[in-house]
Amino acid sequence: MAAPKIKLINYQGLHTLKRFHASDSLIKGVRGPVGSGKTVGCCWEIFRLACYQEPYENVRYTKFAMIRNTYQELLQTTLETWEQWFGDYCHIRRTAPIEARMRVQSPYDNTEVDLWLIFLALDIPSDVKKVKSLEVTASFINEASECGRWVLTKAFERRGRYPNLPNCGPSWAGVLMDTNSCDDDHWWYKASEEEKNQGWEFFDQPPALLKFPETKKKTARQRLDEFFIGNPGFPYQLKQKVVKDFQGNLYIANPKAENVENLPLGYDYWLDQVPGKPLDEITVFILNEYGTVTDSKPVYPEYIDSIHCAEKDIEPIENIGITLGFDYGRTPACTVSQINAKGQKRVLEEMLVEEHGSMGIRTFSRTVVVPFLLENYLQWLIDGIVKSYGDPAGNTREQTDEKTCFMILNECPVNQPKGGFPDYKKCRERLKNPSWVKQLIEKAKKGIVSLGDLGIKSRPARTNSFEARKDAVSNLLISFIDNEPSILISPKIRYLRKGLRGKYAYKRIQVSGAARYKDEPDKNIYSHISEAFQYDCLESSFLAVDPSAKAEEEEQEKRKEIGSAACAAWDELKEIQASIAEGRYEEYYEENYL
Repeated sequence: MAAPKIKLINYQGLHTLKRFHASDSLIKGVRGPVGSGKTVGCCWEIFRLACYQEPYENVRYTKFAMIRNTYQELLQTTLETWEQWFGDYCHIRRTAPIEARMRVQSPYDNTEVDLWLIFLALDIPSDVKKVKSLEVTASFINEASECGRWVLTKAFERRGRYPNLPNCGPSWAGVLMDTNSCDDDHWWYKASEEEKNQGWEFFDQPPALLKFPETKKKTARQRLDEFFIGNPGFPYQLKQKVVKDFQGNLYIANPKAENVENLPLGYDYWLDQVPGKPLDEITVFILNEYGTVTDSKPVYPEYIDSIHCAEKDIEPIENIGITLGFDYGRTPACTVSQINAKGQKRVLEEMLVEEHGSMGIRTFSRTVVVPFLLENYLQWLIDGIVKSYGDPAGNTREQTDEKTCFMILNECPVNQPKGGFPDYKKCRERLKNPSWVKQLIEKAKKGIVSLGDLGIKSRPARTNSFEARKDAVSNLLISFIDNEPSILISPKIRYLRKGLRGKYAYKRIQVSGAARYKDEPDKNIYSHISEAFQYDCLESSFLAVDPSAKAEEEEQEKRKEIGSAACAAWDELKEIQASIAEGRYEEYYEENYL
């Protein structure tokens, strides 16, 4: 008897799922909001893989393990989704272990597809006995964030064992996974964001809604109105419904959300969930953001990783300058960014001292930053389009050698070993000589090349006021340019993104009653890179507010009071102080007093 021919079913994977289907990685997972079609997409990927299995005597044989954490959820979600799409073509045995078998004509050619599914509940490590003798082509882990990593490990061990026929093994043998977001200490986060294992690929769907946070500086309504003004092409019908959570944050539909047309309620499916829903659940299940395990208050609630993080690593743009942002201390950090022609701030790199490490700015700049710039940004150095800014507190002299952090960064031990005022132009000119660059790279490996030797003059940022620094980043996070965020961060940047998601936070004060928090963020590995980025944004972003305006106004009032002669002396004293802080007093003295 001929196998039945499967009816043409109207399944069309949207943007993220299309890339998921096109991938041939051995382990591939998709993360998205509730209702975004992830599980349906994985079911169709199973059928697609079955249809492309190498045939044996005109039949394409495959066997998949369908895994969920509990038996009840296996029945109510995984099996139910499969039945909705393929139930008419399957014979399902509902006694444990649950199995489904389908044999149909391929929709693509004249072969037959023989697909065998085994449904397994794996919740605790002792369940490993269920898979010890399992022989399958591949596996699908449904809601993988609810399973331990050992489930993925065991599933991968058992794949590639079916079919075992003469000259006909499995054409693809791997593991498919889907999940809602999870906490950023979960194995999924570590695998997708930190480890970047070869042959593993992860796909992130866009958030279902867009969030506009309520803060002391600006109301959620003000932020929403600014968003509409900056995005005149935003669909009119999506502006009509705005919902509020219990803290006053506002939400609207995201035109990039996926699977909307397959939801009976459309966008209302997500919008109606917001009032009364805990914020951490909105973040994870609707905004598709990683949660953060902390009882602290995030400095940047405006940051949404699925919006502000690029889909792939950002490449630097030639002939456009880059900015270095520094934070000092015993655990220094540095960010590298660029502003494109549209005005979008693009964060390219991060460098920092790993947790529990300790390193001064001299060692950090010479052994980490300089070698990295020579290897990756040589042309920008030659063109003289690298700027460097840092914490103004770096003008404080060290007790050991009486040098400030800026003096250390700006000195030229290779080009000017006897000292003196740095000649940055000459240092840049020498970089045009390939043989000199080769020598410099060798010296950099020994940790004796400074930023000054590369022709970079590091300057203090205009202020270290926390509010000014914070706002310089916040203004970027809430702004959009031509429907794109004003700030975009490369996905390889781990610590800054984690800090923006909530690890850079105000620590809770342990008192009874309503929650209270410290006025400034807690110091940790995430604060150092976040503050380096603040100095970067403070000096290179067109959205940064100049906190010195008021001080300048006050200074002008004082000038009116003290007279012209005193003003001249005041100006001279300020210039002397600045020249000393920047290590150029010798030049200043020669120009003005000799």
